[in-house]
Amino acid sequence: DYHYDSIELMFGSSMAARRVLDILRAIEFVTANGVKELHLVCRGQGAIPGALAALLSDKVSSITLHDAPESCLSMVRKRITWWPQSAMVPGLLKFTDLPEIYEVLKAEKALNIVNFVNEPIPEV
Repeated sequence: DYHYDSIELMFGSSMAARRVLDILRAIEFVTANGVKELHLVCRGQGAIPGALAALLSDKVSSITLHDAPESCLSMVRKRITWWPQSAMVPGLLKFTDLPEIYEVLKAEKALNIVNFVNEPIPEV
């Protein structure tokens, strides 16, 4: 995971961006094959690219996030976090953070967050 994300970063992309693209392509595929209403369900590390894909796609009617991180800022401020480098979206904090994305999704796509994940590693 770290290896492939490092390669993506060297080429100016990231694994997180590739995951968003994968989800968007899957959305295009299922809607092109007759799906009229699409509810996206994402968990853990998939919550970040799932939320971004739902934000970018007009074909997602609602989204549920299980074990989503509260914010990217909270992840990078920890000395030790269980979120891998590949879950981080390079440059995202220059423009926005997850709470703002969640607010837009609540207003436009019927976002349901089951619970925010608790950090299993205590502060050192």
